[in-house]
Amino acid sequence: PQQSSTNRLDGMIGRELAEYRIVAELAEGGMGVVYRGERITDGMPVAIKVLRQELVGKSDERIRFIREAMIYTKLVHPNLIRFYAFRFVKDLGFCLVTELMQGRDLEELITYNPGPLPLQQALDITLQLCAGLSAAHQAGIIHRDLKPGNIFLVAQDDGTEFVKIFDFGIGKLFEQEEESAQVTMYGAALGTPLYMAPEQIKGNLELLGPATDIYAVGVMLFQLITGKLPFTGNTPMAILAAHLQTEPPLLRKYQRYLAGTGLEDLVNRLMAKEPMDRPASIEDVKEDLWEARLVLAPDDLGATMFEMPNISQLQEIVGAQEESTTEKAAPETQEKPVAVLMLREAQGEREVGWLLPDGHLQIGSSLHSSVRIRNKGLAPKHASMYCSPQGWITISRAQDAVVRVNGAAVVSMVVREGDSITLGEAELRLHFFPKS
Repeated sequence: PQQSSTNRLDGMIGRELAEYRIVAELAEGGMGVVYRGERITDGMPVAIKVLRQELVGKSDERIRFIREAMIYTKLVHPNLIRFYAFRFVKDLGFCLVTELMQGRDLEELITYNPGPLPLQQALDITLQLCAGLSAAHQAGIIHRDLKPGNIFLVAQDDGTEFVKIFDFGIGKLFEQEEESAQVTMYGAALGTPLYMAPEQIKGNLELLGPATDIYAVGVMLFQLITGKLPFTGNTPMAILAAHLQTEPPLLRKYQRYLAGTGLEDLVNRLMAKEPMDRPASIEDVKEDLWEARLVLAPDDLGATMFEMPNISQLQEIVGAQEESTTEKAAPETQEKPVAVLMLREAQGEREVGWLLPDGHLQIGSSLHSSVRIRNKGLAPKHASMYCSPQGWITISRAQDAVVRVNGAAVVSMVVREGDSITLGEAELRLHFFPKS
């Protein structure tokens, strides 16, 4: 019989697991119990997931838990949950330690805010979801169980919410699958019916790949935009049959103003029955979403700048804004820079580029780069930086280039104040301007 929650708490609270201590119980699921913990040395809060005692003796469950830990070691991106440690503790079993996220999951947002989200919010959540998925796919990992309950919205100090993907319990290392066929089939059947791709429902293992996650993104995006699920039924089997046989409705059925838009076409392609008919990669999805975001849900500032002005031009713009009290500036000159990119040199740091909302910087050794750096190891087109309309900044590597953020090689990620960026032998950092 299952141990009661009270008895389990009596035995777990205060227990030390190597360098971590259990503080309180947070949640209990079918596979494990999640506790709030802290690092003993400095009190840093963490989440500690412990495999349920009655499952420790089941090899399939142990393999799933160990696989989840293996996957987390490969995930390094701001939109993915941060992994700290994996431990085996005598008399307790396997424990997985990750960052402790404060906020709410997407399922809670949908539950307590029935109906469609504002289009801008729906697209911004999905864009961050795509950024995290892109990093996972680049690392050779698919999630296989994407749903609102596995998307966390971390509360930020400025009132915004930052997306984190978690629970890779049935994730798959699709470039080097070493699990048994039995466990793979078990995992393939564990996805949530409301968001499962047709190939996953059929158990077609050779077709499980990035397109499987892309399908789930399409279902969630449809739900966020319309407040409705594209495939429903009175039973799980009816829902699965709808995924297999029923064409997804168009956005126009619930949001007439989106009829004929690129966004409507994109959402429809995301939910195509055949994986080959969906977008080729999550990066392609992200690009199409940005275009839709700029056209259909622009910010109040209306950033329309396609080319970054040089620093002297920006200084003139900012100076003119501060001095002008009687004449309203043109829309282009209302954009204030979000951050400045600094290059570290022997004599100190110097400014090499500014970032405006919706602005891009191309960094490399080429004369045509908006930020030209001639340090050793830089390719002609080495990396690009993009500042979203909301003010968060991403850096992406060019093909075959190496970009490191805080020492870790990245493909694309969000950078923040104080992050160290290394391109070849060049060291850079971002300095963010305070929000007015």
